[in-house]
Amino acid sequence: MIDPVDGTYNFANRLHHWCSAVALLDGDEVVVGAVAHAASGRVWVGGPDLPTTANGVPVPRMEDLPLHEVGAATYLHPGWIDEDAVRHAWLRAARGAATLRTFGSGSMEMVDVALGRLGVWFQHSTPPWDWHAGAALVRGAGGAAEVVEVDGFRWHVTGRPSAVAGVVERLVGETN
Repeated sequence: MIDPVDGTYNFANRLHHWCSAVALLDGDEVVVGAVAHAASGRVWVGGPDLPTTANGVPVPRMEDLPLHEVGAATYLHPGWIDEDAVRHAWLRAARGAATLRTFGSGSMEMVDVALGRLGVWFQHSTPPWDWHAGAALVRGAGGAAEVVEVDGFRWHVTGRPSAVAGVVERLVGETN
C-alpha cells in the first residue's frame, strides 16, 4: 500500500505536515509500515510485531492513558458536517478528549500518536493508504488500532489502548 503524498493540501501549500507512507500487508493484515517526513529528514518504521523506530532508533513504548487525559488528532471534512450519523458520532468521541488537533496528514498524525505527542487518532471512512502505515507504527509503539462500524460508517481509531477504547465506546454511544 503506497501513499506518495499524504497531506496533499499541505504539500501543495508548502506546509510541513505531509509525508510519504508505505505499508506491507499479508492479505488484510499489516506487517510493517513506514512513514518518511521530508521536512525533518526522519523515517519511522514499525508494525504489530516490529518495535517502531525513528531513523533506526527505537521510540519509547507509549504509556497507557484514558481518553480524557490525552489529545486527539481527528478530521471531519466540511462536506460531512450535515451527515447526522457522522457528525453525532464525531461529536460524541471528540467531547471525550482533553483537546483536539487537526494537521491534515493522517499518517503524520499517527506518527505523533506513536511518539506520545498525542494520545489517539480517529476518523471515519479512512482510505486504506491513509490508515495502514500509521496504524502499524502506533501498534509497534505499544498502541492499539481498531475499526468499528457505526450507523453504516467505518471509523478508524488508533492510539493508547485505553484512549482507543474510550473513543470506540463514545462512537458507538447512542447510535441512531
